[in-house]
Amino acid sequence: MMSEQTSSHKYIGAIMLPLRLVAGWLFFSAFWRRVVLVPEKHIMEAPQWLGHKINTFYPHANGLFKSMLGRFVENPEQMNVFTYVFTVSEWVAGILLIVGFLSRLSGLLLLGLAVGLMHTSGWLGPTCLDEWQIASMLVAIGMVITLYGSGSYSLDSLLNRRNPGLANKRWWQFLTLPLPASNSRFFRKTAYTAAGIVILYVIAMNQVHHGGLWGQLHNYSKKPDIQVMDYKRISDSTLSLQLYRDKGPETYGAFIIQVKMVDNSGHVLHTFDQADLKNISQQQINNAHINKIKAGKHSLVIPLGSKARVKLELPSDIRLKKRTDYRFILTDISGKTFSGPQ
Repeated sequence: MMSEQTSSHKYIGAIMLPLRLVAGWLFFSAFWRRVVLVPEKHIMEAPQWLGHKINTFYPHANGLFKSMLGRFVENPEQMNVFTYVFTVSEWVAGILLIVGFLSRLSGLLLLGLAVGLMHTSGWLGPTCLDEWQIASMLVAIGMVITLYGSGSYSLDSLLNRRNPGLANKRWWQFLTLPLPASNSRFFRKTAYTAAGIVILYVIAMNQVHHGGLWGQLHNYSKKPDIQVMDYKRISDSTLSLQLYRDKGPETYGAFIIQVKMVDNSGHVLHTFDQADLKNISQQQINNAHINKIKAGKHSLVIPLGSKARVKLELPSDIRLKKRTDYRFILTDISGKTFSGPQ
C-alpha cells in the first residue's frame, strides 16, 4: 500500500506541475522573445531596446528598487549590463521551473523575480492593473515551490529515485527540500505563516500601487501626466523648463502641440505653437533619462519615464520680466492640458 508520505508527494507533484510549467514558460518566453524572436531588444541603439521598457517602470517604483532603477536610467551602459543579467535570470528560472530541477532554488529565484516585478512595474497596467496581478500570482507560486518543492513529477524526484543516497546529502535537501510530513506541527505552522505573509504582502502592494484598500483608487497608467518641475530664466529672451512624464500608458507618448506662458496676473506672455515645438533642435533638449524627450514630426514627444530640461527662445519683440514667476500650460494633441510649476 502506498505510504502517506509517498501519496502526498504525488499529490503535491500533480498540483505543482501546471503551476511550474506556466510560471516557467512566462519567464522562458521572455528570454525567447528577446534573444530569438526580437534580438533588437538587446541592442542599445534599437527602438526596441529593453532599457526603454525598464525606464517606464521608474516613475512609481519604490524602495531600494527605485534607487537601483534611478541609477540605471541615468547610466545607459549600466542599464545595458542589467538587461543581460535580467534576461539570463529569467532563462535560468524558466528552465529550472519547467523541468523541476533544484526546486527550492528555482522557487527562490521565481520569488525574487516576482518581488522585483512587483516593486518596479506593479503600478503599470491601464486596463486591469495587469502587472500587479501577474506579480501577485508569481509571488504566491514562488513561495509555494520554495517551501514544498516540486513533488513527484519533476527532475528532482527522478534523480532521488535513481540515486537514493542523494536524500541524505544536506546540500541536496536544502536545494530540493522534499515535502515534510503533512501531519507535523511544523508543517501546519509553516503553511499558515507562508499563506499569511503572501496575502498580506499582495494586499499591501495593492494599496501602495493603486489605493486598493482605502483612500482614492487610482491607476497611474490610465491618465497621462507631465510634471513641469521648474522654470529657469537664462536671459531676457531665453528660458528653460524641466519636464518629467510620470504617468500614463507606457506604449504611447504624450504629444505636446502648445506651450502657453502665463504671468502672475494671468496674462499670456507668449504661446509656443505646434510649429515651434516640432522644430526644437536636439541641442535645446538636455535629457536625463534613457527615454528621451524629442521633437517629432508634428509635436514635442514626451514618452513615459522621460525627464529633460528643454530650452525655449522667445521672439525678438518679447522679453521676460525680472522677478516674475511664470506658469506654463502644456497642451497635448488630444486636448489634455498639464500645468506648472505649481
